[in-house]
Amino acid sequence: MFEVAVKVLAGTLVIVAAAGFLIPPLGTAVHVLTAWRFGATGYVYYGVGKNGEPTQAGKLYLIRTGSRDYDSIGFGDKLQAASLKYFRDGPSASAPAIFILQRGECVTVLAKVWKSVSECSVSGGWLRVATSGCGLFR
Repeated sequence: MFEVAVKVLAGTLVIVAAAGFLIPPLGTAVHVLTAWRFGATGYVYYGVGKNGEPTQAGKLYLIRTGSRDYDSIGFGDKLQAASLKYFRDGPSASAPAIFILQRGECVTVLAKVWKSVSECSVSGGWLRVATSGCGLFR
């Protein structure tokens, strides 16, 4: 009985994994669910300048092609720290820092909290995120 249950579970996992590759929205949902469940959740400020590059306040690269402004960020997008970045307990610069993201570490966007442009950003705001791996092998 136990062996049958293990085989059914393994088969189900294989089907879900294969469907995630074939159906991108399902893959995104699985990735976000995994990041939310197993990663640390918190808030980061995302901001870009006129050239679409991260600002001193933003310090996060959006890992995908296309528009990089705050309005274009969505559920499941992945951001990579360009340098040290505070990972906060709330959507405010005065909220306590949970820890500091190191250069190269990634987070996955769970939700946009509120738009807020800093002095050096033309587009930016606070995001609710979860820590996650940056790619296939990390």
